[in-house]
Amino acid sequence: VGLFVYTVIVNKRFESLDENPLFGPSAETLYLCGALYLKDREYWRIVSSVFLHAGLLHLAPNLFLQWWVGNAVECTWGFFASASLYLLAGASGSV
Repeated sequence: VGLFVYTVIVNKRFESLDENPLFGPSAETLYLCGALYLKDREYWRIVSSVFLHAGLLHLAPNLFLQWWVGNAVECTWGFFASASLYLLAGASGSV
């Protein structure tokens, strides 16, 4: 949530629904904040893109599912295994 707020602050506003139908910052702002684009060989973006969200309509369902499923996974496997799974799944999905 903090990173999403940061991207909106960097963007200075929510973009129009014509530019971003998910109600969030511009694609340029997301790129500046670490969105995935590997042509420049900036491989750190594989991990940073896991934490970026294109808009409120992208963030809200993710938060709900992480709270619902993540709670059960963390109770079963513990914090470190859950965090590792989250990062591994996110980085794998980015590739």
